[in-house]
Amino acid sequence: MIATVETPRPSQAEELRAEYGDRWDIWREVLPTGRHGDWLAETVPAAPEHAVLRASSIDELARLLREEDAQ
Repeated sequence: MIATVETPRPSQAEELRAEYGDRWDIWREVLPTGRHGDWLAETVPAAPEHAVLRASSIDELARLLREEDAQ
């Protein structure tokens, strides 16, 4: 028997990295317990200003990145 599992490609996190990766490092925090924490985006070292965005979901982080991009 062959089982095929279809997953959405690319993921929303991958799409954010593709769109904002030249200006933001995007990752998911790993807590000391090993569980996943918040999503974070930090400006790349070459950016003129340092900023960190923190969100509890990838949807919220996407919204924050869009808001930053609009400024």
